[in-house]
Amino acid sequence: MKGNLRNIVGYVVMALGPCWATAADDQATAAERLLATQAAALTGSAELRSRLEDLRVEEALARASGAPGSPFLELQTEGRSSSLDRRPNAQDTVRVGAPFNLPGQTGSVRRHTEATAGRVSARRWAEELVAVAEASRRWLDLASVAERSAVLRERVARLEEALALQEAKFQLGEVAGTEVRQVDLEHVRESSRLASLDAELQARTQRLWELCRDGCEGSAAGDLAALILVTQTPGAEKIANASVESGPIFVSAYLDAEAIRARSDLETSTAWGRPVIIAEWEHFPSFGELQGYNAWGLSLAVPLPLGREGRQRKVAAGAEAAAAVARTEATRVELESRMRAAYAAAVQAQSRLRVLEPVIDELPETEHSLREQFRLGSISYLVYIDGLSRLDDVRMECVGARAELLMARLELAVLLGDTGLFPLAVLTVEEDS
Repeated sequence: MKGNLRNIVGYVVMALGPCWATAADDQATAAERLLATQAAALTGSAELRSRLEDLRVEEALARASGAPGSPFLELQTEGRSSSLDRRPNAQDTVRVGAPFNLPGQTGSVRRHTEATAGRVSARRWAEELVAVAEASRRWLDLASVAERSAVLRERVARLEEALALQEAKFQLGEVAGTEVRQVDLEHVRESSRLASLDAELQARTQRLWELCRDGCEGSAAGDLAALILVTQTPGAEKIANASVESGPIFVSAYLDAEAIRARSDLETSTAWGRPVIIAEWEHFPSFGELQGYNAWGLSLAVPLPLGREGRQRKVAAGAEAAAAVARTEATRVELESRMRAAYAAAVQAQSRLRVLEPVIDELPETEHSLREQFRLGSISYLVYIDGLSRLDDVRMECVGARAELLMARLELAVLLGDTGLFPLAVLTVEEDS
């Protein structure tokens, strides 16, 4: 895993590959709009930029923790009187020293630095892909609400037409005023629902804008259906054999644990401190018949593995490493559970669509028949309104099933790191040479 997932070389927006090559132009356009929104989220999200800067801080601090410390210069003068006058036997000393790592500590520093670099790269990969996934969810939410709003808008338009027809019949004395009132009340109720849905549409638009700013691409009618044709649900056998270990979220958790273990080794090797080497130059002045002279000296300070502080630092480092390993396993269990739940949701949504989509194709003809029967007086307004409601409920149900299927496929693509399941603006990973 280390060799395959060490280096992250940057992100690229996936071009529409062979799986989209045979799709219709509007299908490609739906995927292109989604990919453009994802790419805009990578550059426009203030929250993502903040997290990426935090990773830079983490990497810099990790490199600093492996450094032995800064060299120092010490100047010392002796033989001063109470008035700070220099006495004849005044002595001057200059010391230059620097802490350094022992060979075992140097190896721990190198492993810690490499592990942290891998961790930061994987975290950057995961953070950007999570941002892309969140932008996709918000885009799908927006597309779903927009399509539901379109269905309801058509329903309100049909009710307006029915209300005008009822009012004309009322003027001719063909219907009672109560029948006109009933259609009017239904029109008012659906208009209220439409206003509420339009407000939700504005809220979803704002939530998407928060991520991608002016780079957001809106959805068009039919985008959900088009995207279903360019995405896929893996088979049950593939899910049974699938591993979340290839996904960016688990890779990030795994390399987090690796970095923490490397830091634990470093903390253990430096628990009692680092050695310090000091070079010293001393000047002894002439005093009476004694000639002055200069002298050089060298000293080495090595910490002793004694004391409670060092022992407790080692205990804490070991416990931190064990906790990181346990978190990695917990992350694996959580991601596998999410994968199974997403697959179940995808299968359930596909089953619903298999039932709904054949009916959807017949709805325009059924709607036209109802409208004509109502216009000619063959059916009452109650039958007409009830019929329209049932037709629109099927349309709404179909929109919901499509959105759920796409959400589930998006979740599977993120968890498995498989962009063949859902179009994503992704990071590319190179293997170590």
